[in-house]
Amino acid sequence: MDTGLGNFAEVSPTMAELLEQQEDTLKGKVFRVGEIIKVKESKFRVSNISRHTLSLRLIPDNKHQQVPKGVI
Repeated sequence: MDTGLGNFAEVSPTMAELLEQQEDTLKGKVFRVGEIIKVKESKFRVSNISRHTLSLRLIPDNKHQQVPKGVI
């Protein structure tokens, strides 16, 4: 969970579900490994969470891939 103080705090899966259901300021601050996040029209998967870092891996967008000649 993003503490808002420049670091992340580990919470149990049960507590994470409770926090996500709240309508106050904690909603949207819970991150999970494997979760897909969208940043500036690009999708990323959370690969690792530590106290001060959130590691993301870009999910390729195949609609912009070039197709070699003769394949279609």
